[in-house]
Amino acid sequence: MKTTTATFVGSVPVALCTLLTMSVAALPAAARSVPDYDFQWVTIGNLNNPAYSGPSNPNLAPFPNGRGSVGYEYRISKLEITTAQWLEFVNTFATQSRELANEIGRPTQWGARTDNGYSGPGDRYVLGSNPNARNYPVAGISWRVAAMYCNWLHNDKSSSPSAIRSGAYDASTWGNGITPGTVTDAPTRMPGAKFFIPSFDEWTKAAHYDPTKGGVPGVGGGVGYWLHTNRTDDAPPVPGIWPDGETIAGTSVWNIPLGCYPQTTSYYGLLDLSGGASEWVEDYDPQFVFRARGFRGSANDINDINAIDRVFSIGASGPSSGPPQVGLRVASIPTPSASVVLGLACTLILRRKR
Repeated sequence: MKTTTATFVGSVPVALCTLLTMSVAALPAAARSVPDYDFQWVTIGNLNNPAYSGPSNPNLAPFPNGRGSVGYEYRISKLEITTAQWLEFVNTFATQSRELANEIGRPTQWGARTDNGYSGPGDRYVLGSNPNARNYPVAGISWRVAAMYCNWLHNDKSSSPSAIRSGAYDASTWGNGITPGTVTDAPTRMPGAKFFIPSFDEWTKAAHYDPTKGGVPGVGGGVGYWLHTNRTDDAPPVPGIWPDGETIAGTSVWNIPLGCYPQTTSYYGLLDLSGGASEWVEDYDPQFVFRARGFRGSANDINDINAIDRVFSIGASGPSSGPPQVGLRVASIPTPSASVVLGLACTLILRRKR
């Protein structure tokens, strides 16, 4: 009688390994892997958390009541975009042509400077001399350029100019509307976006929600939500340079590396929600629909941080303008675990056998 011997890799037959490899390769790209790059990701779970039900913005009542609930898992960066991360993006495109250099521009505040030894095309930038410059916050970028950055990440950091036009956000929709002051920009990210600007609900949940917080509805931040970004209902973070303060907001000092206030965090561990830069959100401002995109959190030059660090505070600006205090915190879909990918691959195998 002929005996068949199976070759194994670990405890898995080689034939099955080959079939699994083929099946995993057949999965959609987003299901196979989402790069971490050099972000410190925080995964936001607690699906279908309750919406916010505390005090509202007197100018936008009942906003943000009914917001903040998210029914899916997502990732968000623990830190805002750093100078080193933005520098890689800018130099990828600004060195290709004057047109791209002008389109992307340069932040108002960051730890880089123009490379005076570069003769073109376009512009090139290098880190400043301070050894902490690579971790300085980036501020003064427009919403549309922030969306280009997400497109670039989505497209595996390709150097092709087409990589900033589509993927997460459809740049072909960007323009001015017929009504003066309005824009034609698609309101949300494209289906299948792997990296994106967090929505108002995603940002609010990551910054203010705490599943362990009790409370009385309508009092303080309400059940499950802290009024401020430092997990209190009573007062915003104390301005001052660490270790004497808890935020650079209100200090007019911007060149402090991100992550220098490790005790001032949201429940999920996000840093620099106060100070650093204010942060774009995906949504149009509720008061100026199809006119301006919203931003959250306080920057270093906000004197009254109590007015912006609260859960119901929001700023707004046109999508093509770059307010000097506004930067970006990137969000992403989660990377599937090995067991999830294996399960999907096995499902494909079973389908093929049928």
